Amino acid sequence: MTDFWRSERLTRITDPASTSPVVVEDGAGGGFAYHPTRFLISNLALQRIGALLVAPDFRNLGHEFGWLPELGLHAFELLTGEALLDKLPVLEAEISGTLQPGDDPAEAFVSVDHALFGAPKYHGDPASAPMPAAPWAVMPPITGAGAATAALLDTGVDLSAEFLLAGAVRDADDVDQLRPVGAANQSLGSQAGHGTFILGLLQRMSGGDLRVDVGRVLSPDGVGYDSLVSKEIKELAAAAVPVGVVNMSIGGYTDNDRMPAALSAALGRLPATTVVVAAAGNGDDTCPASDRPIWPGAGDGVVAVGSVVDVPGGLRRSVFSNFGPWVDVWTLGEDLLSTYATGDFVVDPNDVRTFDGWATWSGTSFAAGLVSAEIARRMKQGLTGADAWATMKAGLPSAGDALVEADTGVTGLLFDPVSAGVGLDPRLR
Repeated sequence: MTDFWRSERLTRITDPASTSPVVVEDGAGGGFAYHPTRFLISNLALQRIGALLVAPDFRNLGHEFGWLPELGLHAFELLTGEALLDKLPVLEAEISGTLQPGDDPAEAFVSVDHALFGAPKYHGDPASAPMPAAPWAVMPPITGAGAATAALLDTGVDLSAEFLLAGAVRDADDVDQLRPVGAANQSLGSQAGHGTFILGLLQRMSGGDLRVDVGRVLSPDGVGYDSLVSKEIKELAAAAVPVGVVNMSIGGYTDNDRMPAALSAALGRLPATTVVVAAAGNGDDTCPASDRPIWPGAGDGVVAVGSVVDVPGGLRRSVFSNFGPWVDVWTLGEDLLSTYATGDFVVDPNDVRTFDGWATWSGTSFAAGLVSAEIARRMKQGLTGADAWATMKAGLPSAGDALVEADTGVTGLLFDPVSAGVGLDPRLR
């Protein structure tokens, strides 16, 4: 990633006037990021100090975030202009002083509204800029009939990718906005087309005819929030016919290295038949790949996917891929070919790339899409998502055994999409 790309994105997303602003707290292993004024409070904590959370210092966001109480949470806005991280310890002390006998302190908390990105760190995901490419030689069949098999929580979908849209986009809220406010020359956002790229992989590598429920939870610069992602998951959990696999090529670090509160509560609502697949996340030159857990990937029951690349004699972990015992499965994640947005992407002023709906791209986001696609393909045999994943992983070898040199960070399984499933190579070849 170029310095220009990083600085342009960072300038936009840290602007308080942005449509999706964040505060970035740098720290060991990448720090964390969060909404500058919005915080979450648990039911019990609100019962104890609710009388303090009133105007002019606070605003109850219950009208805008009406789904949170069902998850045991509430959203408030701090109006004083103070730094949120300075105010929350004050509220925590008030909560602690008002707890009653029988209260569980772990259930009485306040939390920042953590930011989730296409990667856990604000300065970049995917692992590189996309490159223009020619389309697939053969398109998968797309009918869009029947109930959704898979869900894709991401940037939404570019409407120009018409053959992918059948049965995928529910309403305008699921359409990729493509160009963030303040982008240079109306260029594509740093993660515009991210969801469209993954949707193409889902269709092609599952054999097509896949009904996908798309939910836009990220801005064109790849910014989302714990509070808002939870809404989409809650809706999936409440569907009359639950989806089998949920692809979440998003992630975030947190201040306490635990799952964000709303995300945790919402994922707990999904039926046991649904499997969640998430990207392991990418590092770069200013925040190298590490074994620090990101969320939701590191969560219990979530399938975290890392990226490997072919090298002479075997495989090695992609230099950008996060790693560690919480990464469950490894697959190809470099130079994959898929559908993309239409428009110009400014890598730097001397590198402006024009796209016509197709690209090659690298990152754990797209490795996750390959695993989700194989689960969806197996579901066509009548399996639930959970059963499809169980049968899939039962036949996978150890990823470490396929490496050309030992890597203690690679402890999971290996999925080879070329020899499995529909037998296609997702890479540009």
